[in-house]
Amino acid sequence: MKIKNRVNDNDVDNTLESKGFDANGGEIFYYQGQPFNGFIESYYENGNLRDEVEYSEGSIGGVIREYYENGVTKSEYFQYFNKYKGISREWNEDGKLISKFDWDKKENI
Repeated sequence: MKIKNRVNDNDVDNTLESKGFDANGGEIFYYQGQPFNGFIESYYENGNLRDEVEYSEGSIGGVIREYYENGVTKSEYFQYFNKYKGISREWNEDGKLISKFDWDKKENI
């Protein structure tokens, strides 16, 4: 099992090394000489998590979550090499599910 590192987006330039772009235009990152596996996170001024983007083997590959400033999940979707996959969900600020879409079937569910 690969270790999932977590990097604050403010520290990306000091922590990760950019190795160009993949075939779909996504930036490729390395950590300590190896393709980056983990999350790049950003935060609101109040310290709450704003979003987290999962990387696998240096490229975006996995879950992407966005949060409201109050900490409630705003959206969750999966992206691999700049292509959406699986189920994406969106919630309102009260945490109520407001949309669900299956990218593989190209339909609302």
